[in-house]
Amino acid sequence: MLNKRAYPAAGCIVAVDFWILPLTDNHASMYSISHYNHDEHKLEETGAVERSLLLSALGLRHSRWESVLSLVVAQTINIKRIFEKYQQRGYRFALIEAGLSAMLLCQAATAFRLASLAWGGFYDSQLDAILGLDGANGSTTHIPFFSYAADHGNSARDDK
Repeated sequence: MLNKRAYPAAGCIVAVDFWILPLTDNHASMYSISHYNHDEHKLEETGAVERSLLLSALGLRHSRWESVLSLVVAQTINIKRIFEKYQQRGYRFALIEAGLSAMLLCQAATAFRLASLAWGGFYDSQLDAILGLDGANGSTTHIPFFSYAADHGNSARDDK
């Protein structure tokens, strides 16, 4: 039963969905949107979004972060799915799950020498609309950013 779980969760159902937004080309006018299907363990492209709309929803329009980001992972809660099984406690479980999975993503990024940043300065309703969520049955809860860092400084691994 647990062999399909990619990360620890507070409950028995997957409460958090993952949306992948690669931002590797700073000159692109459109960015692809992909959703991770946890039932089939595959990434499915679901559409595209204009660069300016995405950066605005992320709270990054005209910021210094705009040019250095490589990847955004939007974590969303499927409220209907968690409330069916856990009622109000499901919301707590989903927030725990979002935090645990974001922590694991950031740890994996560090292992691959990527910079990561937990970001809370996004506009929920704008980002929900971009992802096709209504804000009532599904909503964005957390966003980690990832970037190729030119230099992470010296680590213990470099000194050996």
